Amino acid sequence: MLDRAIFAAFLTYGLTQCAVPMLVGILTFGVLYIAYAVWVFKKWEKNFSGHRVTRRNKYCPSNRLLPDNKKLEDNKARILENSKYHEQFDTCELLNDVHNMEVTKKENHVFRERAKRSPSLRPTMVASRGSSQSGRDITGALRGSLNMVDKAEELDMDHIYVSFFDFLWAFTFIGPCSYFLWKKGTIILRLRQVLEKKGIIKPEPCDYEAICATLLLEQTQAIHYYARTSKDSPLGNIACFFFADFPYVDNNCNYQVADLFAVDIDLDTKRFVKAKMDDISLTAKEALILLWFNTIA
Repeated sequence: MLDRAIFAAFLTYGLTQCAVPMLVGILTFGVLYIAYAVWVFKKWEKNFSGHRVTRRNKYCPSNRLLPDNKKLEDNKARILENSKYHEQFDTCELLNDVHNMEVTKKENHVFRERAKRSPSLRPTMVASRGSSQSGRDITGALRGSLNMVDKAEELDMDHIYVSFFDFLWAFTFIGPCSYFLWKKGTIILRLRQVLEKKGIIKPEPCDYEAICATLLLEQTQAIHYYARTSKDSPLGNIACFFFADFPYVDNNCNYQVADLFAVDIDLDTKRFVKAKMDDISLTAKEALILLWFNTIA
């Protein structure tokens, strides 16, 4: 809000310094532009956004609590069950560690406590009035515009409400800049492709082993970490990431689901060690394709 206020102040000052004909022209253009933006916003609401409401509205999917996550025990049992169907997982040392995950459970409990959301979109205001009885409901919980009792039936990621002024700001300043950056990047990419075909430049070699480790250790795929070798293991300091019922697209562009996809990463070198999907051993390049698809899908 502060950046918009500063922009409005500078705009007002600039308009007061303009000559009358120029001022009339600027105001006319501004009115026509806003009218056009309103028309685009109405079209966008009709064809895309639908009947979206703010999170404070009780009918918004984000107003309720998140649905229960799938229990760790269920995920663990699924991994162990699916591993039984494929011979190459019989000798997997890290599957034994999946049986005992007390340390992971404790760490996850601390994380969940910290991740509990506030009952309001303005948590500082709720906290300031939380000491008074008027700031709490009959159960003693802090009052707020968000529902802290009922849980949503499922995660809904396509309901974000955008007001007209937010839309106007994005339509005016974010959209054109994003288009310019996209166009600039596309032109540079095409130029590099031409230079590469002519042999003028060469692309840097891709380190698939390092990128696999980065995707698993530093991105959202880290939630699939389940096991790690012991300190005296001859395998080294290895962490394994298990994906039960792993969806992927095969070479014929058909949807498939693998029983178990597992990737081992060396935590000392931060590099790929090996990967297995059902009865297939995968290279780092093949594993990277699957991991990237799973990240963006």
